[in-house]
Amino acid sequence: MDVHKLLEAIDGMRANDADSERIIRDYEIEVRARGRRSALMCRDACLEVHQFDELGDHSVVRQKTFE
Repeated sequence: MDVHKLLEAIDGMRANDADSERIIRDYEIEVRARGRRSALMCRDACLEVHQFDELGDHSVVRQKTFE
């Protein structure tokens, strides 16, 4: 997904050099937001697996997507 978005950003920069800073900024904001959510979910999953008795359907480790 990130590679696809990066290629879209590069194509946009090639088409319009005037907006290159905005295009890069928008790409970085999106990637960082998604990366932050994923990193937090991974952290929570690591903490949850050490509390085996409390794992359930609500647990992060049971989720299939990072949304």
